[in-house]
Amino acid sequence: MNITRYTSAHRQACLEIFESNQPRYFAEEEKPGFMEWLDDHTDENPYFVMKDKDETVACGGIFLDSEHNEAGLAWGMVHGRYHKQGYGKQFTLYRLALLSETWPGAVHKIETSQHTEGFYAKMGFQTIKIEKNGFADGIDKYIMHLLPAK
Repeated sequence: MNITRYTSAHRQACLEIFESNQPRYFAEEEKPGFMEWLDDHTDENPYFVMKDKDETVACGGIFLDSEHNEAGLAWGMVHGRYHKQGYGKQFTLYRLALLSETWPGAVHKIETSQHTEGFYAKMGFQTIKIEKNGFADGIDKYIMHLLPAK
């Protein structure tokens, strides 16, 4: 397993990962926002790819919203071919450790859907708010904060 910083050379692999998660996890209307993130926001917001051997199996990043003192997980996804194999958990733990190291005083958050809310709840996140159809028709937005470790 190898996690490296995203470059434009990874763009196509990341788009393939996005498409492999449609329509259940991402709607087509979300794709332009993801492409804009890759093209315009990965310099100031660390974004990564996870590879196993030569295959890109996941991508995702972190961000800081200094206005609200929130740091979060951004556009994280595992290729549909590799779901339920432990990549998501390992990649999320990597990004959470980076969040804690980079912005230790910020509230850690994620905005996800009803389809992955349970996964993040197991990682220690608590749902703060639900917006019906918040991402797209049939894809609700779950705003979640990471609970402090006990």
